[in-house]
Amino acid sequence: MADLNACLYNRDMAFLRGVASHWGLEISGKDARSYSLKLEDAILTSGIIREVIESLPKAAHKALQALRVAEGVLPWTTFTRQFGELRPMGPAKQEREKPGIFPASITELLWYRGLIGRIFYQTADGHLEMAFLPEEFMHAVKVDPDDTKETQNSLPTALNQMVVLVEAGSDKVLDELCVLLSALRRPDRGGLLKRMPFEHAELLVKLAEAIGLIDPKTSQPAVLAKGFLEQPRAQALPWLVENWRKSTKFNELRLIPEFRCEGTWTNNSLKPRRFVLELINQIKANEWFSLDVFIEHIASAHPDFLRQGAAYDNWIIASNSPDGGLLRGTASWPAVEGVYLRFLLLGPMRWLGLLDEGRAAHGGETVFLRPSHLFDALINQFALPELEEEKEKIAVSSSGVLEMSHRAPRIARYQLSRFGEWLDFSMKRYSYRLTPASLKEARSQGLLTRHLLALLRKYGKSNPALTQAISRWEEKGQEAWLDRPLVLHLGDAELLKSLRDSPANKFLGAALGPATVVVKPGGEKRVQDELGRLGILTDGVGSKDA
Repeated sequence: MADLNACLYNRDMAFLRGVASHWGLEISGKDARSYSLKLEDAILTSGIIREVIESLPKAAHKALQALRVAEGVLPWTTFTRQFGELRPMGPAKQEREKPGIFPASITELLWYRGLIGRIFYQTADGHLEMAFLPEEFMHAVKVDPDDTKETQNSLPTALNQMVVLVEAGSDKVLDELCVLLSALRRPDRGGLLKRMPFEHAELLVKLAEAIGLIDPKTSQPAVLAKGFLEQPRAQALPWLVENWRKSTKFNELRLIPEFRCEGTWTNNSLKPRRFVLELINQIKANEWFSLDVFIEHIASAHPDFLRQGAAYDNWIIASNSPDGGLLRGTASWPAVEGVYLRFLLLGPMRWLGLLDEGRAAHGGETVFLRPSHLFDALINQFALPELEEEKEKIAVSSSGVLEMSHRAPRIARYQLSRFGEWLDFSMKRYSYRLTPASLKEARSQGLLTRHLLALLRKYGKSNPALTQAISRWEEKGQEAWLDRPLVLHLGDAELLKSLRDSPANKFLGAALGPATVVVKPGGEKRVQDELGRLGILTDGVGSKDA
C-alpha cells in the first residue's frame, strides 16, 4: 500500500507549501526533496491526523471512506468520476488559482491537503492509475456502515405484480443450434441461413465457432458438434453456457452493431462478462429488475467494469450512427458501457436461457429482467437442470415427407435433414421431403440410402411403403417425375395402369403415351401421395435426373 511519502515525493514547492499551510505546520527546506521529507515527518508526528480528517466536509469524508472500504485504492477514473476532476495545474497557475483554498472538486480539496495521492499499479489489465489513501491515514478514517453499504446488494427491484412475463428463459437455443449446424452442411445453406426464424443466427454462428462447434476455416460443423447434438438436453445446455462463460474468443464488445472497434488494441472479453453474471447471481429468484436501473446502478457503483484508466482514450471505438464519431473518455460511458450491458443482457444471456423478460403491467416500454428458473443450475451448476427428454418418434409418410417436433432427438434431426428438401423449420415443427434429387445430392456427399434407412429404423415410425420406395430408387433410379404443363412421366405402362386403378385416377387427364399422362390442375400432390403408396418416389416439376 502506498504511504504519505508517495503523496509528497517529487511535488513542487508551491504544492508542498500549500499542504504545510493546511496542516498549520512551519517547514523550511532548501529544495523540494528535503522539504517533502520534513513535511512528511511533521505530519506524522503532529498528533492531529484524526482531527484534520474529522474536520473535513461530509462529502470529502465520504470520499476517504470510499478509499478505506476499497482497502486504500480505487481506479483514478472511478474516484474522479464520483468526486470530481483534478485540474492540470503548474506552479504559476497554482499561485494564481490557489486550488488549495478554492478547490473545484472534492478531489482537489483532498489532493491539496496531501490526504490522497495517485500512483500507477501493475494489474492483470496492465498499468492502471489509482487514487490512494496513504496507509498512515487509514486508521483515522471512520467508516459509517450506513454510508458505505455496498450498493450492489441494494439493486432496486420491482414488485412481481408490477411486471408481466413476456418470455421465459428456456432451452430453445439447443434447437436453434441444431438447425444452424444442419443448414451449414447443405449446398443451399446461404438461402437457409437467411430463412432462420430467429434474429441472432449470425451471433450464434460466432459463438459456435468460438467454442469449437464450427470450424472457422471451413464454416462446417466440427467433430465436436456430433457429440454435442448427442448429449441429453440437460447436459448440453449447461455445457453450452459454461463454454460461453469461459470463452475468450467470443468477444461481445466487437459484435455490437451500434459501434465498431478499430486499431490493434485488445480487450479482455471474459472479465466484464463474469462481472455481470456475478451481479445477477446476487439477485433473489423471482425478483424483477429494470434494465435501465441496472445500467444506472453499474454506472454509479462499478463504472470501470469494462474500461479502466487510459483505456477510455486508447480504445478506438467509432460510432456507427451517421452523426457519430469516436467514443472516447468517461463521457462516452452510456454509448459504450451502457450499450454493451444492454447487448449482453438482451443478447447472449437472454437466448442462452439465463434471464426472463417482462414488461410493466400498466404498459410502457421499460424492459424488466430476472434470473430464469434455469439460471442457478446453469451458472452455479450444483445440479443439472430439469429439461424434457428427446424421445419423440419421427413421423414418416408414404410420399416421402418426414415430420418431427423439437422433442425428437437433435442428432436425428441433424442427420435426416441432410437427405431431404427442407419444407419447414419453425423451431417447433420440422419437415423434410425425400425426393430422387435430394437422395442424389446426399449420395454425392457420401450419404447412402442404407444410412437413411438405418436412421429411419432407429428414430422413425415404421412405414414399409417408404422403405420400399427408397430401396426401389436405389435399384432403378428415378421412375417418375412431373413436368410442365403437369405431365407425369412414368417408367413403364404398368405403373400408369396401377395409377389408373387407384383413387388418384380422377386427377389424371389424357394419356400422352403408354407411360405419360397429363395431371389435372391441383392434382400434383395427390398424385405424388398415391405414387408413394405404390412405392414410387417422385420429384416436383422439372426435376428429372440428368
